[in-house]
Amino acid sequence: MDAVGHLIMAMHDRSDRIAAALWDWLQQHGWTTRQLAEYLGCTTTTLERLALVARPQDGTDWEDDVEIIAVSLRLDHDALRAILQATNTPAEREYGA
Repeated sequence: MDAVGHLIMAMHDRSDRIAAALWDWLQQHGWTTRQLAEYLGCTTTTLERLALVARPQDGTDWEDDVEIIAVSLRLDHDALRAILQATNTPAEREYGA
């Protein structure tokens, strides 16, 4: 496992960070971090930065927040949205909603 894989794994229980969503995606699809980076259109270094970013909060600004993150890190917006939508919100994880 590479450095970014270790970072994502170490932070997988931090539902307030995008690392949790990246971990879930990696586990669901059986991908490597390199495959994930290719899907997002970035380098593994950028993937490492993305993992540390605060996860967008549900609400009316969610889509705008995702776009800001994607533009700031030069990621594929649709891919990032798909990853974030594919995982449950923190409240759903905690309460089994």
